[in-house]
Amino acid sequence: MSNSKPLAISNSEGRLEVFVIHATQNALYHRSQTSPGSSTWSPWEFLAGNVKADSNAAVATNSDGRLQVFFIGTDSALRHSSQTSPGSSTWSAYSSLGGGIAQGSSPEVAINSDGRLQVFVVGTNNALYYKTQTSSGSNTWSQWNTLGGGIAQGSSPEVAINSDGRLQVFVVGTNNALYYKTQTSPGSNTWSQWISLSGGL
Repeated sequence: MSNSKPLAISNSEGRLEVFVIHATQNALYHRSQTSPGSSTWSPWEFLAGNVKADSNAAVATNSDGRLQVFFIGTDSALRHSSQTSPGSSTWSAYSSLGGGIAQGSSPEVAINSDGRLQVFVVGTNNALYYKTQTSSGSNTWSQWNTLGGGIAQGSSPEVAINSDGRLQVFVVGTNNALYYKTQTSPGSNTWSQWISLSGGL
């Protein structure tokens, strides 16, 4: 396997599902428990090819219970695939969300307060960008929106949900300090200014 990290999530049936990127094949694979809590697992299953080996995948659960996985293609564009139904072992063909993703960076995904998935990436200009589903569980997405910022080469964003439902995203700046931005209200497309938490990262 590549030097990317494995990624695990629980599906709608309570079975764990794990995703990995194969270094020499530049491919995304996954396998799942045969039943919740089981020590037996399905065989490895191929999900997508032409995946960047120096990146990590990101996965989230749609409002309808389907898992959706995001990854960077060898063309530096963001791609995604989703289960055809909650808990299913069949997945949609992957499709591109476009974008030019920075070398060594990986996507990060979170769920808005209204159930829409929102995915964040670092562009080749070292700025932070995001796309959002047009409605919860939708296959259509917004245009790329920028949050600006001078982000350290090879780093990736991290996002979490505040207690009031607002997303908060964290990045490492080119000065090696930690910065964050927060939605001004849950599900909003407007964000605060960058705020520094300092630190030599």
